[in-house]
Amino acid sequence: RETAAVGAAIVAAVGTGAHPDLPAGIRAMTAIDRRFEPDAERHRVYDRVYEAYVALHPAISPVLRRLDAAASANPVGAA
Repeated sequence: RETAAVGAAIVAAVGTGAHPDLPAGIRAMTAIDRRFEPDAERHRVYDRVYEAYVALHPAISPVLRRLDAAASANPVGAA
């Protein structure tokens, strides 16, 4: 389902007076078909992955800056 389009349609419906306010528009135009509950084990795994990313980023920042400088100096399609 295209949630952005649904949101825009809800705002438009409220704006045209089809619904009195956003909560009413949301209630009228949406339905919960699935519910997702947090998974504690996956949360722990992602926390460990994020910790590794946080440690990695400072280490690769100098290389990323060099790559950015090289790309900026030689834009694709430049003669």
